[in-house]
This record gives sequence, structure tokens and C-alpha cells, in this order.
Amino acid sequence: MNAETIAALDHWKKTPLRPTDIPFVDAVRSLRGDHPLVEARMQGPSRWTMLRSGTDQPAVFSYAAVFSCADDYETGNLVLDKNRPPAGLPWDRRYANYKCNYAYAMDTTVDKSLFELQLDLEEYIQGCPGFNADGLPRREYQSGNNPEFMQRYWVRSPMFINIGDGAARNMPRAELHPWVVEASRRSRWYLANPDRPSVLALEKGLLRDIRKCTPSVLYKGDVVLFTFTASFTLGRAWATQLVPLEIVRVLGGGTNLSSVDFSVPVVDRALRPSLMDGEAIDGTSFAL
Repeated sequence: MNAETIAALDHWKKTPLRPTDIPFVDAVRSLRGDHPLVEARMQGPSRWTMLRSGTDQPAVFSYAAVFSCADDYETGNLVLDKNRPPAGLPWDRRYANYKCNYAYAMDTTVDKSLFELQLDLEEYIQGCPGFNADGLPRREYQSGNNPEFMQRYWVRSPMFINIGDGAARNMPRAELHPWVVEASRRSRWYLANPDRPSVLALEKGLLRDIRKCTPSVLYKGDVVLFTFTASFTLGRAWATQLVPLEIVRVLGGGTNLSSVDFSVPVVDRALRPSLMDGEAIDGTSFAL
């Protein structure tokens, strides 16, 4: 990790883009003091959410990391109907359901602070009266317990919201991808999440839709500021859930890869003819 990347991470980890957003590290550290910036509260039988202290509003956190990779920004892991899916895509990624997400991975090969802050946050939530009364285990996925699985940290936002059969349905946002809109229309139980994460770039003091920028996508190695909410879900096990709201490129440090980069050199066959079946080879010693 070069000096420019380190400096950018240090700056943007403590510099939110909105005055109401809370630097994640400040929020977590405050939980050990007398004046915490946030507090966890039960939001339902299987969910606790971090709120701004003394309010009913979900806390919006801000942090910075090195970008690794992501699913398609508009369709996530959904592939509708007759469109060609990636090899091995399960059937339940082809219609509206809880497994469809917009997903982004942060490179934690060197900077593992996301896992460290998550560990501190989980220490706090386990001390909250009433949390995990049944003594459920912590889900192993992304727990930070195994160093072999700490190279990336994934943040995911649900593509669809479970509203129940017969519930009132509003039209999805016009800018949602047609696949998402159509899958939502067909479903009795799920509605397209109107809050698809925004992918932006900070250029000369202005935030711009990344599709209008050059490059128009995030690359591995870019420094991104991301905003998110934090919850804890309980099922057969419990886990931390960081849900992204915005991903903002603040430093383009990635390598621009082109499909041409992965092509092979072209040999001019007029200058160097191909070896042919039946061709006589003179002046060669053969070892049998």
C-alpha cells in the first residue's frame, strides 16, 4: 500500500461527506465512554439496529477502504428469465427473493480495521440486555475468526424487501434496472428496494454518478468512502449486517484493465510460417 493510499484512507475514515454522518471509528470508540454517539435497539424479534443516541433514527456511518470488487451495480446477482446467467448461478438468483443483493467487497488484505471495528461493535451488542437471549452462536461467515477468510469484507444491500402477500405496493423507482422492476412486478411477496446503493466519484469537489466519469467503474485498488447502516440479525445464528447506502471513489488508485491486456502477441505468419504436418526438417539432430 503506497503513501498516497495510506494518506487518503486516514483522511476519509474520519471525514464524512455529510455532517450528520458519523465516522465509524468514532462511533465504535464512543461505546466505551460515557457519551456514546450511537446505541443499539431491538427493531423486531430478529433484528437489532444501531441508532443515533437518544433518537429513533438509524445511524448512518462513514468509513473508507480500498475497493476490491463488486457485482453489477444495477442488477447485483439477479439474472432474469432467458438472459444468460453466469455458470453455476442458482435458480434462486433468477427471481425476487431475499438472496438477491447489491454487493461490494473491500480489500482487507492489509487494512483489517473493518474486522477490528466489527469485533468491538459485537462486543458491545453482546453486552446489551436482551440481545441473543437464546444463546445463538455467532455465524462464522465474515466473523473475523479465521485469518484465511479476512482478505475481503463484503457489504450488501437487499435488492428486494419482503412485504407479505397482499400488502400495498408502490411503483419502483424509475431508475432501477428493468430486470429488477420486472422481478418486483411478478412477485407476491417482494418489492424492489427503492434504496439501491449509489456509486459515485468525487471529482474536483463535485460528486458525480460514476457512469459519467472516466473511468466509469470502480477498479481494484481505488480508495472509496462508503456510508452504511449497521444491524444485527438473528436466525439459526446471529451476525452483523452493514448495509451500504453510497460508495464514493475518492482516490483512483486502481489499475485500468482492458480485455486487450489479456490478449496474446500476434505472430506474423508471413515472416515466421507455422510448423506443418509432413514438413521436412533438415540439419537437426534427434535424440531418441
